[in-house]
Amino acid sequence: MGEPHFIGDKDQVEFVIRNLINNAIKFTPRKGIVNVSVTQTSNQIKISVSDTGVGMSSEFSKNLFSIEKPKGIPGTEGEKGSGLGLVLSSEFVKRNEGEIHVVSQETIGTTITVSFSSGRKTA
Repeated sequence: MGEPHFIGDKDQVEFVIRNLINNAIKFTPRKGIVNVSVTQTSNQIKISVSDTGVGMSSEFSKNLFSIEKPKGIPGTEGEKGSGLGLVLSSEFVKRNEGEIHVVSQETIGTTITVSFSSGRKTA
């Protein structure tokens, strides 16, 4: 299949990937694991960022991409950030005709996956 290709705004997609990786690192303990994977099918590219960090409740994770989300998750006190990175990431994914999904479990970790239609080069 070769290298993954899709049409999209390079800066926006790069922002999303960097933000997901930075968050995974920020919320994973020192000896935890952060994993980044890219998979490609004939019509889709998926980028997943998984961590063994603090995780989130299902209630919190369903509002994760909303500007109205509640502040703070146990285990994240004192972390710097505005909470807007994931809101912007979600918006950038939508603008590039993609989807973003989160699976998380408190104290276990989180996986966030973005997917885009494949077959064409990034703009």
